[in-house]
Amino acid sequence: MGRKRNKFNASAYQNNRTFMNIYNRLKSLAINAYEWENLPDTVDERFLEKTLYEMGYCLFFKDEELDRFLVSECGIGSPNSFYQVPTMYHAYAVNGYQKEYDINNAVLIWNDYERLPTAPVIWDFAIRLYEIQRTMDVNVKSMKYPIYIEGTEDDKLALQNLAMQYDGSQYPIAVMKGKNPNKTGQMGVINLQTPYNIDKLSTYYHEIWNQALTYIGIQTVDIQKKERLTQRESESQQGIVDMQRNIKLNARRQACQKIKKIYNLPDDMEIKVKFRYGQDELEDLIQDLMKEREENGEVYNNNQELSNQQIDD
Repeated sequence: MGRKRNKFNASAYQNNRTFMNIYNRLKSLAINAYEWENLPDTVDERFLEKTLYEMGYCLFFKDEELDRFLVSECGIGSPNSFYQVPTMYHAYAVNGYQKEYDINNAVLIWNDYERLPTAPVIWDFAIRLYEIQRTMDVNVKSMKYPIYIEGTEDDKLALQNLAMQYDGSQYPIAVMKGKNPNKTGQMGVINLQTPYNIDKLSTYYHEIWNQALTYIGIQTVDIQKKERLTQRESESQQGIVDMQRNIKLNARRQACQKIKKIYNLPDDMEIKVKFRYGQDELEDLIQDLMKEREENGEVYNNNQELSNQQIDD
């Protein structure tokens, strides 16, 4: 019983570790997606983005007693404005800081216009990727152990010793009650005939991973794509990515405008935010890729496609 429990615990630990590894990778990409400029030294950019990621909003304000700008988690309360914006805020921090603010002396920063956190969506992507990854792991192990060995309890130790001689691995052994489990009076071997599904699962994994990156706003380049890459496909994908970025970027920029207005910040102190990941470099990569395929006759634009169809007709 103890040995079975240890195997279960080890499997559960590996499952959890695989999921958390995938989740934390996507979380790090999401938290680092936006870069703030001219933030006061007393405002922690990492904490700001982490709070938006987890809660969907945070509070920017100036503590007059401390004479510094701060960002904190907050509770929001009524009354709401005409446009359903909360007007009363309770700022708090883990060190015991608590203070009341309102719409006239503080600014709510929303994660997006829907005022939703990013964490649940990343969690969903991570679960799907975890399931695929662990399925691949099981497929690999099934190929490592493609057979089942059956025998009686008296045969078990001999079978284990034999299996350990094969690169230190241990094949699954089925111990049957009775002296003649396979009705031959001898030990038996069952061929599991494990199919190879790694290639299909790997392709599906990268599809889901690319969907997650697109949600974050990161352009993906499928350099393994077999069919020809068209100009329309490239522009369509870029348009989707741009919209995903703007979903969160617009809410942050709106907060920047309100901060400048409330605190009368001069232009040289205006707080700004932009998407962090080097889009210029990525677009250059896409253009180089398309140029290379164009030279090989693999890339064509819509006009060329139409012309080719007319020639074929």
